[in-house]
Amino acid sequence: ARAARAAGCIMSVPSSDLECLAWDPHTPSRLFASTDDGSLLVFDVRSPQAPLSHVPRAHSKTLSSLAFSPMAPGLLATAGLDKAVKIWDARVR
Repeated sequence: ARAARAAGCIMSVPSSDLECLAWDPHTPSRLFASTDDGSLLVFDVRSPQAPLSHVPRAHSKTLSSLAFSPMAPGLLATAGLDKAVKIWDARVR
């Protein structure tokens, strides 16, 4: 059996606890993260030192879930403890 190794990539999430991660299935270098303060962050794993994008307070409470549409590129659903579900256009611009 082969042991798994970490890729050596470290990403910094600004002053909040990380809640959820989701890979963009249509842009595999992009990783989305949600936080307990309701923020949504987008990282490029090829250059992970700082987020590509940061949407503070995407939800008014903890952003607890992220899900990409497997059929529609860039269509992202988020859900939070604020009892809201939001649909985002996450396509690369």
